[in-house]
Amino acid sequence: MALIFDLILRLALAPLLVLQGLMTRKRAASLPEAAGPKHGTCGKGQPLRVLLLGDSSMAGVGVGDLDQALPGALCRALPKGVAIHWHLIARIGATSRDAIDMIPHDQTYDIAVLGLGANDVTHLVPRLVWLRQQRRLINTLRVRTGAQHVVMTGLPPIGRFPLLPQPLRLVLGREADRFDRALKRMCARDETLSYVTLDLPNVADDMAEDGFHPGPQIFALWGQEVAAAITTWREHIR
Repeated sequence: MALIFDLILRLALAPLLVLQGLMTRKRAASLPEAAGPKHGTCGKGQPLRVLLLGDSSMAGVGVGDLDQALPGALCRALPKGVAIHWHLIARIGATSRDAIDMIPHDQTYDIAVLGLGANDVTHLVPRLVWLRQQRRLINTLRVRTGAQHVVMTGLPPIGRFPLLPQPLRLVLGREADRFDRALKRMCARDETLSYVTLDLPNVADDMAEDGFHPGPQIFALWGQEVAAAITTWREHIR
């Protein structure tokens, strides 16, 4: 019933939603990517090769430097005895379909960390289409880079983004929640996948100045979640 209600709501409000979406996209695109090198090594020991692949949030939009974004947060969250060599590939506005073409052909990795989905929601990609793209993305990562494990970042709580006006916030937020639940179920059925959440406490207070991208505190918590997933996988394969 909830899905049918949302479909009716979308149809009834379609002109307004399109207008609000266009205005929001222009405002959300005003912040640049974070500065800093796109690869590095941190921790002690034989490093795991980690690919960080995603959209503007993975690119660090919302903070000034990648040390404040996921790469820096992940390095600070690693426990003793764990080291990584990380490589960041991210693009503002990237959808899951775009990310398939962004996967490198000449690099191998142990783990891939994905941060995608918000643009699929805002571009109104159907959920079943998006899930097929997720599976294709994961399979392409395995074949092209040899990644043994993929850490899937859940959808952010779009329904609490300060930038979005109502009713756009309600419509996109409910759809993002459906995407997130579907992604979590997919990861639960595959031991080569890990799910980490971005549904963090006080998310609205900890966002960047544009009200759409993560601020330093959200990146710090994201880094802790990814570090825990990497550590769990590392212990599992020993």
